[in-house]
Amino acid sequence: MITFFRLTHEYDIGDRSLYFTFDESKIEETAKELAVFLQFKAEEMFDNSICLDHQTIIKFLALFGAEQIESKPTNVPFNTIDMYWDRERSCGDWYKGSFGELDKKYSDKAIMFLKSEADDNQLMGELD
Repeated sequence: MITFFRLTHEYDIGDRSLYFTFDESKIEETAKELAVFLQFKAEEMFDNSICLDHQTIIKFLALFGAEQIESKPTNVPFNTIDMYWDRERSCGDWYKGSFGELDKKYSDKAIMFLKSEADDNQLMGELD
């Protein structure tokens, strides 16, 4: 089943939200879990102060079938992934359990993706 999503960050300056669709019935994980996993993986690989850009996250989700859409969907409900709050909520128990499981499954894919983005100077994010 196709679900509509809004990807945002609590501390965005202005509305930088991006929208995408994702069929979560094709894999076990949710779009939110994969997005948060990638953020933690980038912190592990590069620096824990990195904050991945929305475009980078959607490019990764596209490897699992996500498709970016041009604008906010109208007359259709959508789920919001707030990378600040969802990452914060994922510290602790989720990180101890789910991150490790996702890392076993998708570590190679995430590492290849992040290295490729960094090598091509396409890694969109900020290090403090």
